[in-house]
Amino acid sequence: ELIQGLDTIDYYCLYADFDAYLAAQRKVDELFLDKTEWAKKSIINSARMGKFSSDRSIEDYNRMVWKAEPIEVNHK
Repeated sequence: ELIQGLDTIDYYCLYADFDAYLAAQRKVDELFLDKTEWAKKSIINSARMGKFSSDRSIEDYNRMVWKAEPIEVNHK
């Protein structure tokens, strides 16, 4: 009944891509076993995330919505 329901009413499009999801998860599982390669890919992935960081998102939101000016904070 659950599968039949997903086949007819799949609001989140889970069922259509489930085989691809499982294949990708198997690749992740294999990669995780190679600790050196996993660490390398993790570091590269983190280094390339700058464009999507929350700091940039907040800065964009401020620029478009709040338009607040930055203030200098004196760290002692």
